[in-house]
Order: sequence, then structure tokens, then C-alpha cells
Amino acid sequence: MKDITRQGIYRVVYDMVKADYLITEDEIDFMEDICKEYEITPEIREAALTMSFAEAIAELKKLTPRQSEHFINLIMQLTLTDGACYREEALLLMAITLCLNPRDNAEMYSVAVHKIMLDKNQVLFVENGFDPDVNEEIVEHYTHLVNAMRIGGFEFVYVPKVIEGLTATGTKLLRSVVTHLAPPRSEEETDAIVASIEGLTTERMYREMLLGKLGLDLEISEPSLVIRVGFSEVNGGRLANFMVIRLDEDVTAQVDKFTDDFLALQKSPTLTIRNNSISPNAFIYSGFYKIIFDLITYRKGVRCDLNVYPYNHKNVLTITTKSTTSTTEEPLLIGPKESAFYIFLIKETIEYGGFNIACNTALDIKYMAAAQKRFEKTYFELCNRDTAPDITNPEIRRPMLSKIKKAVENHPTLVQKMMFIPEVSKNKIIRVHVEKKHLNIK
Repeated sequence: MKDITRQGIYRVVYDMVKADYLITEDEIDFMEDICKEYEITPEIREAALTMSFAEAIAELKKLTPRQSEHFINLIMQLTLTDGACYREEALLLMAITLCLNPRDNAEMYSVAVHKIMLDKNQVLFVENGFDPDVNEEIVEHYTHLVNAMRIGGFEFVYVPKVIEGLTATGTKLLRSVVTHLAPPRSEEETDAIVASIEGLTTERMYREMLLGKLGLDLEISEPSLVIRVGFSEVNGGRLANFMVIRLDEDVTAQVDKFTDDFLALQKSPTLTIRNNSISPNAFIYSGFYKIIFDLITYRKGVRCDLNVYPYNHKNVLTITTKSTTSTTEEPLLIGPKESAFYIFLIKETIEYGGFNIACNTALDIKYMAAAQKRFEKTYFELCNRDTAPDITNPEIRRPMLSKIKKAVENHPTLVQKMMFIPEVSKNKIIRVHVEKKHLNIK
């Protein structure tokens, strides 16, 4: 076994012992036994404490199924050495179990602690796009999902239902809250802020709030649940640990199993039924709800659109930033070929879910050839050139992508940068999440 794997083992054991803020002599003895079994030296222990919990889990994912099962059994024994498995321990144990499961449908992320975070009991549905099947099932079984989560002491947060409650016909609370907690300069600004909240989607929430405002380095490729499972001290700093669970086709069955397994881990659990909900008479101003409110009111209803000027010799692309008091239009400082590639990426994201550059199979290669043809069509529609760049060649593609990212990051008036910046997922798909309504072809 490699030393870095031993470091991962010790990091997980260390955080598990501290999870319930109660350390017993039996737990210390158990840690000693684990150190002996895995030959964890003082030097390895010291190095382990410079590793994040997410890095530790990533290392433990490399264990064989038998090694993984044995380690999980040890952790389960550790949680019961003080005679009880408390909620904090059970949540961390649940995360370890799911992340090391051979099905590989859960990931761990450790991120810097921010002033505004998800509350510890909030379970947030996120997606990087829109999955009609998953959303349809959630809407159909929403009450069941909420109640199942409540039994486990969790609050299920599904953005469309949150927005529906905040903006229901006849509901005046949201407008009053905007007016008095974040005083706008005018009625028009209030209207713009309320309209921004009405248009909030799960995708925008993920990209603008979690990635943009909070800077959480979470990669969401499929509809998922995000849960905060504790904190770790690393190199003198405090990191929050988030578990991301990818959802199956049967969301209700998956949630039911999660709740049942979580309760089963706790010895004689005390059920705390959480009853927080958005109603016409109450606005929850904490956790995720505070994130929504602070982001939208900070932007004051500002809207950014991408404008396309075909055959423009100076700048093919500009960005209009519109508020209730002013409208500015500034160029996106990239050349014609980068502009065409950028528009191509937006179209590919809208029509095909992104530009797949993996080329692992014959089908991928066939797709890439067809994508080149689609790019050429876009290129000749926008640029007065004879030959289009070969975007199937990474040596040509990478510099273009780098220039686009830099131009978006450095744009002086663009507010929603995470909605405009290209992303490359771990499975080699490039996406740009500009919505159709924000794309204007002149």
C-alpha cells in the first residue's frame, strides 16, 4: 500500500473521530489499532493532516473492493466505540460509504468556508443543464421527497418549488422583503430584482451561485443532490466538505434508501422532523435561501446579453449589460475565428448538450467530423474567410478556448460570468451555458 493511501486512511479516521466533538479513550485506542494495521507512522499522520477530506476519499476510491469493504467496517466499529453513533458521525459515515461504493455515484468535495453556506441539513438539487425526466419525477413526487427527507432530519431544496412559493400570484412578501432588506433605488429596480428571482433555474443557481458567488469547485455533470457533511482543518484553514450524489432514474427510491440507510446507521436515533418551508407569510433568511436573496439583490436585476455582428471587421461579439438606469455595450475582445468557435460552442450546448472532444470510440470520431461541418457553417456565417480552422485538432482548439476564457473573465461589465465562460468537464465535453434568450444575432 502506498504512503499516500495510508495518509488518506488516517485523514478519514481523524475526521471521523472528531465528528461528534467528543473524543474518548476507546476511540484513541481504536485509532492506534488502525495505525498498526495499516503501518501508519507519525510522519504519515503529519502528512495526512495537510490533505483535504476530498483528497483522502479520492485516494481511498483506489482501494480494491475487499480493501474498501474492510475499511468501511473498521470505520463503523470506530463510530460505536463510545456507545453511540450520533448524527454528525452517521452523516460522515454515510458519505464515506456512498463515495467508496462500487457503483461510484457519489463524490466528495472540500472547499474553503464562506460566510454564506448551505445549512448543514439542507439537501440541494442541482443540475448543469435541464434534465426533463428527472425534473418531471421530482415534480410528480415532490411531497413524498420532502417528507422522506424530513424523516431523516433534512430539508429538500428544489429551486423551481422555492421560486414558485416566492412568486405565487397574490404573494406580496417577496417584493416587500426586496424593498426593505435591500433597498432599491426605484420601483423599476424592484421590478427587475423580482423578475430575476422569477427567472431563476437550477442551472443558473448552480453556475451563478455555487460556482460564481461562492466559488465552490463542484463539477456537476448529471442531476445531483448536494449535502454538506462537515468540516475539516487543513493547514490551519477550515474547509467545508460537500457530498455530491448523482441521481438515478428512480429518484424517489434512491431518496428513500438514502434516508433509511442514514437512520439505520444511528444507534437509537432521535428523529427531528424539520418543518421549514416557504409560505406566503414567511421568508427564510438563512442558508441556501440567503444565497438566493443576496445574489439576486446584489445584481439589482442586471441582465447581460451576447450580441453577434456577422462580418464585423472590428468585433464580431459584444456584451450588453442592462440595468434599470443604464445600458452599456462593450466588445468581447477575441478575433473572428474565436468568436465563431464561441458561438459554435453555445449552439452545441443548446442542441447537443456540449461539444464532445473525447474521441474514444468510432461513434465519437463520427460525431467530431459532423461537428466540424457544423462549425464551418457557423464560421462562414460570421467571418469573411476562405478556410475554417480544424477544431478537431487540439493544438488549434486549445489556444482558441484559452483566449475565449480570458476575454470573458476580463470583460469589464459582464456580471454573470459563470453563465458565459466555457467549461470542460472531466468526460471531455465543452459547454457554454448562455441561454437562447441572452443571445442576439444582429
